[in-house]
Amino acid sequence: MQFPVPQFTDVEDRLIANLTLRQFGILFGTGVVIFLVFSGTKNIFLTALVFLLVGLPALAIAFLKVNGRPLYRTFTHLVKFFIQPRQMLFHKQGLDAFELRTFKSVQPATPPPVVPQEHKTIEEVSAQLKQQRQQEQQLIDSTLSQQTKKQ
Repeated sequence: MQFPVPQFTDVEDRLIANLTLRQFGILFGTGVVIFLVFSGTKNIFLTALVFLLVGLPALAIAFLKVNGRPLYRTFTHLVKFFIQPRQMLFHKQGLDAFELRTFKSVQPATPPPVVPQEHKTIEEVSAQLKQQRQQEQQLIDSTLSQQTKKQ
């Protein structure tokens, strides 16, 4: 049984005068504010000032797009960016919230002292590697013999 897959789910429906519901709500709310200012004061200059301070940004928020997304979606992220604190902590080891609150101060770790390395010849290194291989082979042989005895 096959079902049709919805497409264009990111496109909002145009409801009122070819506007989305959010665009209409933004413009309607702004219009109400400007109308209340005009009807309350009967001052055309104050009404024009309110239109410039409230109406033009509302028009921009309702109709402009940033990177293909409506500005009212981006505007909410912008407001959250300025309102929320921007403190990020990074700790390599996991600490719970209580430990973070009680964490007093961090003393920088002193680096281990630099030990001058001995310069060895290739023959000495080769002999040391050969000795390590022999020790490893003896260890492998002893573990194999112990496993065969257990079986």
